[in-house]
Amino acid sequence: MAQRDPTRPEIGTFTGREGGPLRLDAVIVSSDHRVAIINDRIVKIGDEIDGNRILSIESNKVKTERGNTITVLYLLNQTVKRQVTD
Repeated sequence: MAQRDPTRPEIGTFTGREGGPLRLDAVIVSSDHRVAIINDRIVKIGDEIDGNRILSIESNKVKTERGNTITVLYLLNQTVKRQVTD
């Protein structure tokens, strides 16, 4: 696994209420559910993480709300795997 370039800006992060950045690590979307992994925690639509409520989960981004502020976290360097059917 390649190491992160320390000169690269932190795109896809947002500072939560507790001062730490929100980092979108992974997204899993299927026909019957959508979950994301943010800061190593599994969340679904309606959950709250560090004062931010999860509004939507798509294959490459998650929309959150805190107060009147909407923030979109993007999944970078994504690898999309699709199920193969016969």
